[in-house]
Amino acid sequence: MCSKVFNEKLKSLSDSFRDLLRLDGFPVAIKMLKTLDGFEKIHRPDKPLALCQLISEARYRHRTNLATSDEMGGCWGGLAVTGLAETPPDVREGKRYAGWMHLNEEVSRKVINALPKLDVGVYKAVIISPLDVCPTTPDIVLFFGNVSQMLVLAAGYLYNKGETLTFETAGLVGCAYAVAPPIKTGKPSLVIPCNGMRLIALPSDTDLIFSLPTNSLEETLEGIKFLRERGGPTVPTSWQHITWETQPPLSYITDPKGPGPIWLKPRQEKS
Repeated sequence: MCSKVFNEKLKSLSDSFRDLLRLDGFPVAIKMLKTLDGFEKIHRPDKPLALCQLISEARYRHRTNLATSDEMGGCWGGLAVTGLAETPPDVREGKRYAGWMHLNEEVSRKVINALPKLDVGVYKAVIISPLDVCPTTPDIVLFFGNVSQMLVLAAGYLYNKGETLTFETAGLVGCAYAVAPPIKTGKPSLVIPCNGMRLIALPSDTDLIFSLPTNSLEETLEGIKFLRERGGPTVPTSWQHITWETQPPLSYITDPKGPGPIWLKPRQEKS
C-alpha cells in the first residue's frame, strides 16, 4: 500500500495532467497483483464486469475496484489480456469471430493469437483506480482524449528521447494494447478503443487512449510543460491568429467602415 506522501504525489500528478490536458474524467491507474495480501479491503464489483467497464468506473465515477477472474468475467478479452484466464478455445481456434469480424477461421485465428497478453497464471488480480486515489504504485496509467490531447501526451513523452513511437491495433480487444505492451516494454501505447468498449463502456466516438508506464509520468509531465512554455502542442490549441487582422468576408461586417454583406447585393439588385 502507498504511504501518505506517495498518495499526495499521485494526486498532484493527476491534478496536473487533468489541468494541462483538460481531461474529461480522471486518469486511470492499473496495477497487476501477484498476491491479494494487503489489498483485502479494496472494493470488489458485486457482479462480473468487463475490464473496460471497470476502467470507465474509475474514469467517470472515481471508483476503485479490485477484480479477480471472478469479478472480471464480463469479457474474455480482459481476462486473457491480464493473464487471469486462458482465451476460450473457440476464440483461440478462430471460430467465434469468423464470418463476423474476420473473413474466415484462419484469419481470425491469426489475429486472436497475435493479440498482446500477459502470461497466464502470473497475476491473481488487477486494481483499476483513479490515479489520484490509487492505493498502490500502479504499473500503467490510461489517459482518454481526442487527437489534440494524444498529441500533447506523445510529444511530452518524446521531448527528450530522440526516438519515435509505433503502435499496433487489431480492430478488436482494445484493452490488449492498452495493458500488455506498456507493462512488457516500458513504453507508452496509443490505442484505438474496440467496438465492444464503445458499446458498453465508452460514450464517445472520438476518444483514443494513451497508456503510459507509471515511471514515465513525471518526465512526460515535464515534457508537456516544456512544450507549453515554448509554443509547442497544447490543450487547448494555441490560437496564434487571435491577434491577426480580421479578413474578408467577416471584416466586411465587423469593420466600422465595412461595405456590409456585399455577397447579397447582386441578389437584391436582381429582385
